[in-house]
Amino acid sequence: MDEARIFGRYILGSEPCERAVALYAQHRAEIDDGAAENEAHLVAYALKEPWAIPCLDAALALVQPHALLRRKLLFLAAVLEAQPEHCDAFLPRERSPWYAFAVAWSLVRAAACAVAGLALLAVAR
Repeated sequence: MDEARIFGRYILGSEPCERAVALYAQHRAEIDDGAAENEAHLVAYALKEPWAIPCLDAALALVQPHALLRRKLLFLAAVLEAQPEHCDAFLPRERSPWYAFAVAWSLVRAAACAVAGLALLAVAR
């Protein structure tokens, strides 16, 4: 299923395992249940333009945290976290004190991404 693979690459930075893809596909209908038409359109846009997923995710986290795209991403993240192949990506690691600068840079990037995502939401809908 391409949807799980595209979202998995966004979450992990690499290809998700087949078991995670199968679990996502098996429960996809439950996630889609009750979604509004414009929400499905936004997911289709994200799948067509995967570069936009981080910005859309950040913007939706601010203005519509229960949107279909966010529900799909969070469900897949939970599935991936439970897979032995991917659990290390979700576990804490030892970091140097300089890692605080990397976290600060990530916050700046996330804020910029959210601003860009708000503009993208208008275009994607």
